[in-house]
Amino acid sequence: MSTISVALSKRLAQAHAQAGQRYIAATVMGRPDMAAAGNLFILAAGDPARRDLRPLFDLLGQKTSNVGPEPSAANLIKLTGNFLQAAVIEALGRGSRAHR
Repeated sequence: MSTISVALSKRLAQAHAQAGQRYIAATVMGRPDMAAAGNLFILAAGDPARRDLRPLFDLLGQKTSNVGPEPSAANLIKLTGNFLQAAVIEALGRGSRAHR
């Protein structure tokens, strides 16, 4: 449930497979106050037979999206979301300076 690179997620999936284990990536979208209130958005990816950890995810978040069989997909979506948020903040900051 960490924000890690796609490459690291792929290495973790390989390491788990070599150890005979399954790896699920379940990144979250939301700030600490949302986490405390159980209102996170969870992006789960990995082995479909193991990906639906609904009881756990329901405790942590308000919505879980299963985003595919490749665990790194969850990490890619999370990082893309973070980038888009940063780009919007930057654009708003530049726009407000232009109107001064």
